[in-house]
This record gives sequence, C-alpha cells and structure tokens, in this order.
Amino acid sequence: MPMTDPNSSVEPASPVIRRRRGPPLIWLVPLVAALIGGWLAWRTLNERGPTITITFDTAEGLEPGKTRVRYRDVDVGTVQGVAVSPDLSNVIVSVRMVKGAASYLNDRTSFWVVKPRLGFGGVSGLGTLVSGAYIGMDPGTGNGEALSAFRGLEEPPLIRSSSPGRRFALRADRLGGLGPGAPIYYRGIQVGEVVGYEFSQDWQSLTLPVFIHAPYDRIVRPNTRFWNASGLSVSIGPEGPTVALESLQSLATGGVSFET
Repeated sequence: MPMTDPNSSVEPASPVIRRRRGPPLIWLVPLVAALIGGWLAWRTLNERGPTITITFDTAEGLEPGKTRVRYRDVDVGTVQGVAVSPDLSNVIVSVRMVKGAASYLNDRTSFWVVKPRLGFGGVSGLGTLVSGAYIGMDPGTGNGEALSAFRGLEEPPLIRSSSPGRRFALRADRLGGLGPGAPIYYRGIQVGEVVGYEFSQDWQSLTLPVFIHAPYDRIVRPNTRFWNASGLSVSIGPEGPTVALESLQSLATGGVSFET
C-alpha cells in the first residue's frame, strides 16, 4: 500500500468555471409580466364592443361610468361620457356596448331613459328610485341599416319590436280624447293600444296607428269597424234610459272598441 509523505506539498485541483449561456433568470420576471399584460390588454380590446352616441334633450340621471344600458334587465352597455352638443340644443351620450352588439344596432333600434313615469298604463320605472336611472333599449330586428349615432326617445315605446301582433291605421276626423297608450277593447277585453296620432297632409283628418296583440289581431278583418269608446253612452228606450260604459279606464283616459 503506497504511503504519502505528509511533508510533500500537493496543489489542489483548479476549479472549472462554466459560463451560463443566455440571459440570467432574473430577466424572465419582467418578460413574463410583459407577456401577461399584453395578453390582458388584447383580451380587453377583443371583448370590447362598439362605441355609439345617443342624443337626448337632457342628461337627467345619467352618470358616466355608472349608468348602464339594459335589455330585458341584462347590461349590454355602459355610459362613457356626456357632453353638450355644439349648438347647445341637446346632450350627446357616448356608450360602450358589449361585444356582439353591432348585429342589432341599426335604424330600427331605439333608446330611452328609464325613470319613474305616470302614464296611461299606470306608474312605471319605480325600481329606478333605488337603483338609479338607466337607458332602456329595444334592439332593431331585420336587415336594417347599421348605425352608430341614435336619437333617444323621450318616452318609452308603447310596443316593443318583440311583441307579437300587428299594426293597423285608423282614420278619424278628430282625436276625441284619445292619445298614445289609450286601450283598445274587443267585447270588453283590452287587446291593444293606440300607438300615436298624426295629421293628414291637408290637416283635415287624423291617422291613429294602433297595435293589436296576438292572437286577437286575427279578429281584425276588412269588415271590422272601430269606434271611440271614451266616456259614457246614454240612450233612452222603451225600458227607460240606458247607460253604457266600456271601462273605468276608458272613461278616464279614452279608448277604442271594435267589432267584426
């Protein structure tokens, strides 16, 4: 067995230094952060919908960043800003819609501010006393012309585009106490509403667009006759005077009846 002289000097082996190829691991942290930030930014931009403008007479109840646009109680947009128009006649509200909204933003789409109102059908919008006002939307259906600027309604539409039924036009010499929202009756049952009214071109008569809900719209035929059912009808016959009243609502707000 060989012996080692303790007095002999033995030099230790020289260390082998290996250089790491590539950048240090510390630089991976900001690189990964930049990649995550870029992915989040791309995702945000990819999920953003179109920006539209809605013109209203006033901006009452509208707050940028808070006021929502809703359809069937589902948020489909958010108010981004409110500004006065250049001619100071109204306000222009910019809205960021959700992704996919472009398919129903056309010349048949309507917007209005939902807030407490008192109309022919009673009180509506009471829920906004707690949640605040929001913008209601009735999406356009069919192949309408795509738009990005809209004129908001000052009153909610009486009939939504999704309501089944048909529209008709009645002609009358005078309005006779009727107005938008006045009920239409068939045998004492409310089956529709008066949508509005407009004068003829010669200003000698009126046209009243009405809407009859399904399935009662099938009752309206070429021989159907409509008449003003507002107020009381008093007649005197062999058995004495007879008073006819369509309903208390028609007495207060007016109404139309028809028979086929």
